[in-house]
Amino acid sequence: MRILALDATHETFSVALIEDHVLMAEMTLRLPKQVSTELVPVIHMLLNKLEWSLESLTLIAAAAGPGSYTGIRLAVTTAKALAYGARLPLVGISSLKLLAQALPPLPYPVYLVPLIDARGERTYGGVYYWRQEGGSWRLKTVVADRVQSVEAWVDTLQALPPLPGLAPESVDFRSTYILIGDPRVPYRDAWQERLGTSAYLIEGVYASSRAAHLTHLALEAWEDGAFADPFFVPFYIQKSAPEKKLEQK
Repeated sequence: MRILALDATHETFSVALIEDHVLMAEMTLRLPKQVSTELVPVIHMLLNKLEWSLESLTLIAAAAGPGSYTGIRLAVTTAKALAYGARLPLVGISSLKLLAQALPPLPYPVYLVPLIDARGERTYGGVYYWRQEGGSWRLKTVVADRVQSVEAWVDTLQALPPLPGLAPESVDFRSTYILIGDPRVPYRDAWQERLGTSAYLIEGVYASSRAAHLTHLALEAWEDGAFADPFFVPFYIQKSAPEKKLEQK
């Protein structure tokens, strides 16, 4: 089984190819102004390196938002075009769930809160946690992706029930929430002021949104039969600034 995964929802864009659960090729570049010119050439370069054709793929996956409006449109449109041309199934994955996937399963219960700057002192976010099902771990959604202020997010988090279980005494970790930001948690000072030691921040290289992680979520979607409609629209959550200005005229 071969999967092509695309992500351009952050300042980076990332392309990965896997075969039978093995990562065969991946490239991640922090070139936000060059996504439109570099994304497709990178895809073809990696395919050529492996001597794969588009038709040899089993599935194409794209991070469908929220995040950068331009990046989301480019990744989703490219994935749609490639899937349509090669007659391949397509899946769209939440970019917030993808960001949460950057953190591996932990041996103690904790809420994972991936965050993306939505501007205007608001953040896109969701709440997830790892749960073991059979012999594998899966990310489960606690709070669906949404956009709101830091204050509203704090209220949302503090209203959540505690997850079952406790961190073992050997682990010096008592945070209830792990906030994840690529490349950084937006409005980090406001979060730390309101949540204090109950929140732990993961940023930078440790919270990198990668297409390789997207392939794992794509495999789960494949197993669940959760394919995207060929005409699905990206999950923007809120309208872009130009759209808002146009409505005000």
